[in-house]
Amino acid sequence: MIARHYSSLAEVAPASPLVLSIGIFDGLHLGHLRILETLAAEAQKQQALSAIWTFSSLPPKAERRRLQHPALRDLRLAQFGLQELHSVGFTPEVASLSAATFLEAVLIERLNVRGIVLGEGARLGRDRETSAEDFLELARQRGLSVTLVPHLDSGGERVSSSRIKRLVENNELSEAATLLGRPYTLGGVVRRDQGRGRELGFPTANIGLAALIHPPTGIYSAKVFLSPVFSPASLPAVVYLGTRPTLLPGAIEVVLEVHIPNWSGELVGKLIEVQPLRFLRPQRRFQSTEELQTQIARDIAAALQG
Repeated sequence: MIARHYSSLAEVAPASPLVLSIGIFDGLHLGHLRILETLAAEAQKQQALSAIWTFSSLPPKAERRRLQHPALRDLRLAQFGLQELHSVGFTPEVASLSAATFLEAVLIERLNVRGIVLGEGARLGRDRETSAEDFLELARQRGLSVTLVPHLDSGGERVSSSRIKRLVENNELSEAATLLGRPYTLGGVVRRDQGRGRELGFPTANIGLAALIHPPTGIYSAKVFLSPVFSPASLPAVVYLGTRPTLLPGAIEVVLEVHIPNWSGELVGKLIEVQPLRFLRPQRRFQSTEELQTQIARDIAAALQG
C-alpha cells in the first residue's frame, strides 16, 4: 500500500486514477470491511486503484479519542488490500472546505478520482453539513461513478466505532470482538519512560493512551504481538492500564505498561499490539515499593496460569 501524508492541501498532487472512500475508519470494524470490499470491486471495475482519504489528526475533543492507533489501522488497511492511503491533518483549512469545493478542487482536480464509495452514515464538508447521499449526487453530476454502502446491523443496532468504544470502556471485549470481526486489541509506539518497572525487576514497554479509548484501568493477562504486528505469533504478557498511583501519586495520565515474562530486547520506538484476555484486578495504591513488587509477582503468576 502506498501512503501519502500531506501537511496541507497544496501538497496534494495528481495520482493514478482512483476509486476513493472517505472517513476515519477507526477500528476497522465489520461495517468498514463491507465498504473496503465494495471499494475494491468498484476500483477493479473502473480499472483504477482503491484508495481512502482520511485524517492524520482530529479535533481536540475527548469524545474524538480513537479506538485504534492510526499506525495499526494503516497496517490493517494494507493487510485488507487497500492500494493507496491519502491523509491530511484536520487543519482549519480542511475544516472550512465545503463538500462541493473539496470534491471539485481536491478529489477531481488534484487526485484524479474517478469514483466515490461512501458508507450510508457518512457526513462531509464544513461542519459535516453534507450527507453521503447529497455528496454522491454532487459526484454523479460531475461524471464520477458513485456507490452508497448501506449500514451493517448486528443485534438490531448499527455497527459503528462509537458503539464499539462503549463496549470497550465497559470491558465487554467479546461483544466488541463480534463487531470488529476479530479480537479487540490496543497498542501504539513504545516510548522511553523512567524505567521504574526495570528498577522493580519487571521491565515494561510503555505506551501513552491519551488519544485512545481503552478498557477499565487495572491488570490484565494478555497476548502481545511484536514486529511484524498481526503475525500469528504472540507472546504471553501481563499488562497494566492505569495512572501508577504508587510510583507517581497524583499523576492523571493513563498508560499501558506491558511486561513480557522471560523476554529481553529493545522496544522503544517500535509499534506493538496488545490483546487483553482476562481482567485480573483493579489498580490500587500500595504502601511501599516492596508491597508493589510482591503483588506484581502474583499478577504475573496469575496471568500465566491462564
